[in-house]
Amino acid sequence: MKIRTLGMIALIMAILSVGVPYTILGDIGRIWASYLYWTILTVLTIVIGFIHLRGWDDKR
Repeated sequence: MKIRTLGMIALIMAILSVGVPYTILGDIGRIWASYLYWTILTVLTIVIGFIHLRGWDDKR
């Protein structure tokens, strides 16, 4: 995964991590909706990081 692509993914995820809970999930009065969203986003971030770093040792 190229660094520019990774940067764009990080920027989109940062915008989504703030935007979605305060806009789409803002009408839901329960905290679990935002917590579940951030948990899913965290797992997605870990998976993307794993994919990015998977072949890191081979590149050195």
